[in-house]
Amino acid sequence: MRNILNRTATALLAVGLAFTSCDDLTPENFNQLTPDNFPKSVEDVEASITAIYNDFGTTWMHSYIDNRHIVVNTLCTDELISAWGGGWQQKDRFLWDENTGFVWDLYKDYTKGVTKATLLLDLLENTEISDENKKQRSIAEVKALRAYFAYQVYDMYGPLPLVTDIEVATDINKIHQEERPTAESVIGFIETELKAAIAKLPVEYSGEEDYGRITKGAAMTMLMRLYLHEKNFAKVAEITAEIQALGVYALLDNYNDVFSTATEGNGNTEVILAIPKIADGYGTSWFACVLPQKPKYRSVTGVNMNVWGGLKTPWEFYDKYEEGNDDRLGDALIRYYTDTDGNEVDYRTVDHTKAIGANPKKYREDPDHLGNFSGNDIVRYRYAGVLLARAEALNELNGPTAEVVGLVNQIRNRVNTTPISEDGWNKDTMRDYILDESGRELFCEGHRREDLIRHGKLVEKAHELGRLDAAEHHVLFPIPRKLMDENPNITQNPGY
Repeated sequence: MRNILNRTATALLAVGLAFTSCDDLTPENFNQLTPDNFPKSVEDVEASITAIYNDFGTTWMHSYIDNRHIVVNTLCTDELISAWGGGWQQKDRFLWDENTGFVWDLYKDYTKGVTKATLLLDLLENTEISDENKKQRSIAEVKALRAYFAYQVYDMYGPLPLVTDIEVATDINKIHQEERPTAESVIGFIETELKAAIAKLPVEYSGEEDYGRITKGAAMTMLMRLYLHEKNFAKVAEITAEIQALGVYALLDNYNDVFSTATEGNGNTEVILAIPKIADGYGTSWFACVLPQKPKYRSVTGVNMNVWGGLKTPWEFYDKYEEGNDDRLGDALIRYYTDTDGNEVDYRTVDHTKAIGANPKKYREDPDHLGNFSGNDIVRYRYAGVLLARAEALNELNGPTAEVVGLVNQIRNRVNTTPISEDGWNKDTMRDYILDESGRELFCEGHRREDLIRHGKLVEKAHELGRLDAAEHHVLFPIPRKLMDENPNITQNPGY
């Protein structure tokens, strides 16, 4: 398909996929994987998928988060601003170009994930495995992950060729230089993959050892996000009804409990898919990046937390909430806190170069926090997002009906803020309100850029915050220069 992707395939075939046992974490390497020497046991098959899940987790948020997806796709929205310079300002001020580091890094990581999934799918499909049901479930998981990676490429860069054909993936002696595919073909591929996965995935897993694996509901939510992206609101309404009908998801009573280490696991009925983390070796520096450095934030759990405090939520976004009347303020989005000297701080009055907005803590503190890193599991999809997507779709289809108002009020009632009435709305005003409510509810969960683009408001919101370099072509990131150098048939996105 293209030289860089074939080099990825070459590396995988030459050194083998490192499959890590979930029991003893000892890597077992298979240097030339074929259906004859591919692991046959259920345990080994499940462990073989670990490498693909690892790509899923580390591309979204990993230890140092500056070039990870959640920061790249949030720092250009009205949810987040940076007091740091350098690469942080490239994202904040829309100053990226085809040579910017994260533009290449995320493209490379997501396309590598697609290629690895293609290679693993071929091995799974052509290997006799002792438990056929587990084999089919494993195939479904990898299909869903491949579709997820493909969607991220499509959302960020537009349609690009991907290695989804095993003949291309294993053809290491030929350089494939395909032209850009149509959007319709990419959308069709992602939809087909997810539907195939949904048919085979379980509604839920019984054991905690399977926590973090993709379920039927998780794959359906991925499909929901694709339909939202394409403004196919009839299909959004259909898939959200199917997610509700699974009967396993519900809002937790307390908003902040959703993001607590105490509720992590399959028992959290609101979280549809999370990325498991652990502070010692696989944590994230989210708290270090967002909590206030001066006056220094004092941990409520008493752990030693390093804080750098360069990422903040603009006060303009904070003011979208009803202060004093919304449980999402206080623990998750912080204005008031106690510093390490025991002083009560109103951060809005602090005179410091990093005091440029509220502190988007989002998660409750991990009692096992270690220095820079916390082990909070990162919420990727949750039921509140499904309800808001359904409200948006039904409003687009039928206007602001009682069901639309009821869905919005499920979100608002849970956080003890003022419910909206059924009167005085039209489709346009309700559309804008749902966008605002989605921001308030899902802030810093990585959905805002997509949502603003869908509503045609990414550039408008940027300009309101003084990011005057933002322009309409920034709804897509540029095609990396490295890719175009390797494949002259790839054309640059407009505006770059």
